Amino acid sequence: MATLLQAANGEFYGTTFQGGTLGFLSYGTVFKITPSGKLTTFLTFNIYNGAYPEGKLIQDVNGDLYGTANSGGANFAYYGTQMMFP
Repeated sequence: MATLLQAANGEFYGTTFQGGTLGFLSYGTVFKITPSGKLTTFLTFNIYNGAYPEGKLIQDVNGDLYGTANSGGANFAYYGTQMMFP
């Protein structure tokens, strides 16, 4: 749903709108791909931490990544959530 972000470290970061390692309880992922092609999924959304990420990730000057999810979060919020990845 969004383009990849090439971070200051040269790696590419992105999200998937659905899927993950929790089977039918998966609501999307955050992943990285190294320039050599190694893929690492480092977050699977599970409704409690967000669901259905849609927007592009952004990076601040400290290297932290931020993004938003369409829904999920605290108390199953129907209005989405924000996320930060140090």
